[in-house]
Amino acid sequence: MVLHDLLLNIGEQNPLGPFMKTQRFSGRCGKELPGDAPGQQAFTLIELLVVIAIIAILAAMLLPALSSAMGQAKLIKCVNNQRQIGLAFKLYQVDNNTKFPPLGVSDWVGGSSEFGGGDPDRRTVIGKDMLAATNRPLWRYTGSGKLFECPADRGADISKVINLPATKSVFKDTGTSYRYNNNPWTLTDPQFPLADPNKGLAEKAESWIPDPVRHVLMQDLPALPWQNDDGTSYYHSWHYPSGPVTTSGLKDFSKKAVAPVLFVDGHVTSFNLAKHFRDNVKFPAEPTKDRVWYKPKE
Repeated sequence: MVLHDLLLNIGEQNPLGPFMKTQRFSGRCGKELPGDAPGQQAFTLIELLVVIAIIAILAAMLLPALSSAMGQAKLIKCVNNQRQIGLAFKLYQVDNNTKFPPLGVSDWVGGSSEFGGGDPDRRTVIGKDMLAATNRPLWRYTGSGKLFECPADRGADISKVINLPATKSVFKDTGTSYRYNNNPWTLTDPQFPLADPNKGLAEKAESWIPDPVRHVLMQDLPALPWQNDDGTSYYHSWHYPSGPVTTSGLKDFSKKAVAPVLFVDGHVTSFNLAKHFRDNVKFPAEPTKDRVWYKPKE
């Protein structure tokens, strides 16, 4: 106690004493802390600011990890959606002599968005002529429109190319986030003409497909870029985005180009297609060791 009183006396005699010694936080508030005892010290304002700064730094460090975890959760949900839709395709084929569903009636991407899902938005240019949910081939096997909504669906924007407003959700406009891959919607190498340029695999028996394990049946929209007649590619980014939803060319394209696809045999795989797109700018739908997008004419 003698040493304690001596230190206090020095602090009072020192002109800098009020600034140098630690004052109790409870004293500044005008209240005693519970259990306050002689010599017990509370946090100073500087100490509180340091704690707040540390919490802010930790939060900044954790946010990227949290964002990545959320992206992973959306991807898992999307993959599960596609697996269940794959089962619906199989049930349809059982009832229709192994044939694949027909295309829809609208002009939007050749009717390849009307195989299943919910009701389209009739107020939009895209959805106004599309089939209602209950008239789509897979409806009776799913009974749900939400199954066709990818949780990462950010829409698309090709308004600079065609007279079509940007959309914030392909699902809300068309009833599905996914596209039925009767034929790819990109340009294909003219050396290998399409076996059926109009319908592709639609309404064909499964035996028409040479390699069901590699042949894509349905795609997440960003799995292939949309191309106009002059070959300009418009890439969409939904999963793990790091840029705009749609980019013309690869300059501002997202660092990742992750997209899951459903294959004819029923399995689903997600790919990071960034390198593939950069290596195959002109014809991105040409066959690879694990993906086939169309059947060429024999």
